[in-house]
Amino acid sequence: MDEAPRGRGGGQVISFVAALRRAVACAIEPGPPAGPPVEGSSVGLLADAVRAGGHDEPRWLRVPWSAAGVTVEIGAAPLSVTAPGLPRWLPVSWDETLEICSLLGWVPFAADLADAVHAAAELKLEPVTLVRTASDDTAKYMQALSTCRTYNDRMRAQIPCGFQGLIGSWGKHWILSNRNRHLHGRAGTTYGWHRANGSPIQGLGPDGKAPAHDAVWTDYSQLLVPLRRHCTDGDGQRRELLDVYTSRGLSRDVASRLTWK
Repeated sequence: MDEAPRGRGGGQVISFVAALRRAVACAIEPGPPAGPPVEGSSVGLLADAVRAGGHDEPRWLRVPWSAAGVTVEIGAAPLSVTAPGLPRWLPVSWDETLEICSLLGWVPFAADLADAVHAAAELKLEPVTLVRTASDDTAKYMQALSTCRTYNDRMRAQIPCGFQGLIGSWGKHWILSNRNRHLHGRAGTTYGWHRANGSPIQGLGPDGKAPAHDAVWTDYSQLLVPLRRHCTDGDGQRRELLDVYTSRGLSRDVASRLTWK
């Protein structure tokens, strides 16, 4: 495989119970980092790791985005860190998404690209929604490392040993959207967490309505799937993915928030 998608459409759906049984007999790579679990808040940890150069290098896959006439390159898994006691996949805010993309030469997803990637995925994970109890503080629970660790474990349990293909529904993407113009440009729009039938748990509201979150909110489901800033068109020419987005309706003032260092 040339690190390109091996399937389009339907894909494979593995039930959580079946995947858990499979995981008992075979350790799924990459597993959780060694060491006693670190507790506390997950907020800012992934961005700190990237600033220090301590993140893991993605394994890249080439995925056709037929509706836009280009092929994109995405990470096979969310951006991760390997540090003793920490969950491998840590969440980010919208501000941190923009900063990380700026540092690493990436771009955030657009909603229709997220749909296309999920449709092309060979393995579609069942969304893992973690319900808090009535006594839990919402933000504290959703940002806790213990919650992130549970989320990591339940996703990993659905992945067959040695699986190298395209995986869908890691969580909710922070996306480039015209809705980000709300809150004086400080809104953050999430999208995705697709079900097996392709419908997202987190849909996309109208441009005229502010999204639920601001640019600094973080919770366990908001992972960063790497996406390179350049794509390739049908003639083999390299294009800026941001230009593709704006040609499909993204406003340039929203796109201009992302610059590369």
